[in-house]
Amino acid sequence: MELPSDPAERKVIKDAMKEAGVQFTRIEAANKQLKSIFDNLKDEFGFPVKQSRKVAVTMHNMSYRAQQAEFENFEFMYESLSDESEEQEQQ
Repeated sequence: MELPSDPAERKVIKDAMKEAGVQFTRIEAANKQLKSIFDNLKDEFGFPVKQSRKVAVTMHNMSYRAQQAEFENFEFMYESLSDESEEQEQQ
């Protein structure tokens, strides 16, 4: 791959890379803030970080029904395939 020789095209590329850097900085700041929020919930209320994050993402995406369906599929597969289900059937 070669960079364009035209200075105007190089400037477009350079500006795009600078803007990408700005966006990465924003993402890093947002991730730090999210970590702080979830850590505070854990410290104050004992909420597990992983669960808090999943609930927040589900609320943000408004995907509760899809999450339920996914878990039901997981639950069915797990119970059908696990040794635990065979042990329960034998009892």
